[in-house]
Amino acid sequence: MLGEGETKVELVCNPNHKATGNAEGISLGFEVESVDNMIEVIKEKGLEVESGPFQPNPHIKFFHVKDPNGVSIQFVENM
Repeated sequence: MLGEGETKVELVCNPNHKATGNAEGISLGFEVESVDNMIEVIKEKGLEVESGPFQPNPHIKFFHVKDPNGVSIQFVENM
């Protein structure tokens, strides 16, 4: 996730997942100030929202897009 002033990347290893040469199972997440504003930016660029937005509780809201390589990108708003 993007932190205060620096970028942090979380790498998660699943020992049961075999490398296939595609992006299945790979995802990146970025914290944004506003999910609603980021969705507008995504749509303005001609991209599609893959899933969401979701708000599982009053403190977080997120959605996903796919990059050109099929990597899932999550944008998260901490409320």
